[in-house]
Amino acid sequence: MESKHSDSASSLAKLVKAYARLIDQFNHEHAIDVLNDLDSGEPSLALGTGVFYAWEDGADVPSDMLAETGKWLGPEDGYALKAYQDFMSGKKVHAAA
Repeated sequence: MESKHSDSASSLAKLVKAYARLIDQFNHEHAIDVLNDLDSGEPSLALGTGVFYAWEDGADVPSDMLAETGKWLGPEDGYALKAYQDFMSGKKVHAAA
């Protein structure tokens, strides 16, 4: 059972790091925020932050990343879920900077 949990945590961490790399192309401070959330032991929060910043920064998130992201987000993820839904619907409207 631990191995499955560890594989799951590793998969989430890889996804979060992919968001950080993508965001870093637009806003280095946002990428650092995402990695700090991950380093603090909050990978779900880090994913939410990554999704939101990717949306806010106008990143084009690859479809495979979006598919993986959808597996991790739930109704409790608020702003991240809204940003994810905007990505999935093709909306290009971003939050004001």
